[in-house]
Amino acid sequence: MKKKEPWSELPKEERDELLARLKHLSTELLELELGELKARLLLEELLALLGPLLYNLGVEDAAALMAIRVEDLYSLMKP
Repeated sequence: MKKKEPWSELPKEERDELLARLKHLSTELLELELGELKARLLLEELLALLGPLLYNLGVEDAAALMAIRVEDLYSLMKP
């Protein structure tokens, strides 16, 4: 089974918006003009690099919230 890249899961509109923003940032901040192919390759690498980290942070946030809710649940126990 072929591994899906994070890039392929984004809707086309979001990919296009990210590409446009990445190209704008590279021009404004780095004074580097990126063509379409280089911008796509860079975005793919950034998503592969940052995607798992951001995902794990979201999982940790959700786990912390669930732990609070479990504590609330225990407070409903009768003596």
